[in-house]
Amino acid sequence: MSYKEPLATATGFGIVKPGTNLTILDGVLNVIPIALFDQAYFYSTVTQTNPVGSAVNLVTFNNAAINVGITLLTATQIQVSKTANYNLQFTAQINKTSGTNQTGDMWIIRNGVNYPDTNSNFTLNTNQEPLLFALNYTLALTASDVIQIAWQSSDTTMRLLSNVAQIGPSRPATPSIRATIIQM
Repeated sequence: MSYKEPLATATGFGIVKPGTNLTILDGVLNVIPIALFDQAYFYSTVTQTNPVGSAVNLVTFNNAAINVGITLLTATQIQVSKTANYNLQFTAQINKTSGTNQTGDMWIIRNGVNYPDTNSNFTLNTNQEPLLFALNYTLALTASDVIQIAWQSSDTTMRLLSNVAQIGPSRPATPSIRATIIQM
């Protein structure tokens, strides 16, 4: 198919008018994709400790790789912008530095209140050996809801462990926690 007039130029509209998510460069029309659903990926490169046994610890995030319609309000607070169901998945790398078998819990808090039926237990049997703890939830959230991930253990040597990048062979850093949340 050919046209006598250009589709568009950077200065003239031709038969296509550039606008939101459309750009023209050297006569080529480009579409900037937009996400169909709100989504985010947050992670932490910091080891998170358990300073007081049996107290609530809120998971912190210090990086946002993706965030479309979902915001990291503070290091501990994730806010959604739409009323919808969301799939929240997260993985924590947990270990302890001393002691015998110890247990802990992780759960979700919504708007400062424990989200029903989200607690999960974990047990560490050895020191220094990390446990990769992964959870997956479907949450019914309302626009502006804030969620947090909480954890606790009576063992003050329990922690969410991050590792720096490694060599021999080269490997990327290991976050202490990573979370994805996607509108369904």
